[in-house]
Amino acid sequence: MHLGYFPVSESNSFHARPRPDGYGVLPASLNPRPAPTQPTRYPVDDALDYLAKNNNLHSAAWSNWRASSVNPNLKGRWNIAASSPGKGKYFGTMTLSPGQSANSFNCSAELIRVADGSKVSFAGQSVIYTGYEWRGRAQATGIGQVRQVMALSPDQSIMQGRWFWGGYQEFGLDVTAHRASTDVTVLGVDISSIHTGSENVALKIWGDNFPPSLQPADIDLGSGVRVRSIVSVQTKAVSLIVDVDAKAISGFRSVSVKSRTTPDVFAVYDKIDYIKVSDESALARLGGSAHPKGYVQFEAIAFNRGIDGVSNTADDINLGPINVKWSIEEFISRYDDNDREFVGSIDNEGLFTPAAEGPNPQRKFTTNNTGDVWIVASYQDKDSGPTKLTAKSYLVVTVPLYMKWDEPEVAQ
Repeated sequence: MHLGYFPVSESNSFHARPRPDGYGVLPASLNPRPAPTQPTRYPVDDALDYLAKNNNLHSAAWSNWRASSVNPNLKGRWNIAASSPGKGKYFGTMTLSPGQSANSFNCSAELIRVADGSKVSFAGQSVIYTGYEWRGRAQATGIGQVRQVMALSPDQSIMQGRWFWGGYQEFGLDVTAHRASTDVTVLGVDISSIHTGSENVALKIWGDNFPPSLQPADIDLGSGVRVRSIVSVQTKAVSLIVDVDAKAISGFRSVSVKSRTTPDVFAVYDKIDYIKVSDESALARLGGSAHPKGYVQFEAIAFNRGIDGVSNTADDINLGPINVKWSIEEFISRYDDNDREFVGSIDNEGLFTPAAEGPNPQRKFTTNNTGDVWIVASYQDKDSGPTKLTAKSYLVVTVPLYMKWDEPEVAQ
C-alpha cells in the first residue's frame, strides 16, 4: 500500500542508487572520487533481517496476550477525568450499553467544565478491536461530530485516550475513564497547584460515592496541607477550604478520602521559576473559504525548580496551566519580513486563528498569508517575583492541506 501511494519511495529511499545512465554524476575530470559501485546489499535489507530476528510475528508476549485475552464487557457506568488545552479540566460520567453487533457499544456521556460549570453531552457508538482498542464516533452539543480513540487496560477497569474534532483534528480532550464501583473514588481536584503559605483556599475534590457524613478528618491532602472546613458534600464533588503551611515542601500531593487515595493530584510550590508554551513548535493552516482552517490552541505551563534548586532539570515540578498575556512577534527570516501582520491572530485564551487562504493583494507581490512567527506568553505576579517570565513557541502558518491521501490512521 505504501508503494502504491508513493511509488518513488522504492528508488529514493529503500533502494537508492545512481542512475545507470550516469545522469547527475560529474565527469571523471571534475570528480576526484571513484564512480559509485552497485551495492550488492542495501541498508534496508539489514534492517529487515534485524526486524525478522528480533520482532517475530510469533513471540512469548504475543502468545501470552492471545491466551489471556477476553471479550470486552464494558456495559455500565464509567467515571471520566479529562482535560483540554485552553479549557482546563473536565469531570463527568459515561454510560455504555451493548450495540447491535459483537464488541460494539452505545455511548452517552456528560462532562462538566470545571472553569465555568458548563456541560457538554456526547452520544454515539463505538467498537472494540482486538479486545482493547476503542474506536468511536459521537455527536457533542456545541461541537458536532467527535471521534474517540482509547485503549482499554488488561483488567478492563480503565480506558485512556483522546476525543477530538476539527478540520485537522486539532481540538480535543485527553480522557481517562474509570469503571464505576460502589467505593469512594477520587478523580482529581479543580486546581493544579497551591502556593505555600496560602490560607482559606477553595478546593473541590471530584470523584464518586462521597458519603454525606464526610468529616475533615476523613480527608488527607498530604504534608503541609490542612482541611480547614468542608463547605458542601455531593455524591460526585466535595468543596473544601484548605490552608497550606508556609514551610511546606514543594512537590506533588496525593488526595485521600476515606482511605481511597489517588497519587500526584496537585502540587504545592513556593515560587514559579519559569514557564513554557505547549507546544514549543506548532503548525497552523490557512483557510476559511474553500478549505477548513487549521487552528492551534496554545497553553502556558508554570514550573517550579524542584528540590535540587536548579531550573530545567528532571525534578522540576509541573504546576499546570496559568493565565498569561499572549502576543505575536516577528520571526525574522528575511529582509523586510512582515509575516506577523498577515498570518492570523491569537486571543486571550491562547487560541491562534489563521488568516484566510489565497493571494492577498495587500502583501508584497500579492503573496498569500503564510509565514512564520513567535507566539509569546508573558506572566508576572506575586508568585513569579519582580521579574516578568516569558516563553515562546515557533509557529509556522502554511497553506491548506489540499489533498488527503487517506484518513488518519486512527480512523474507525
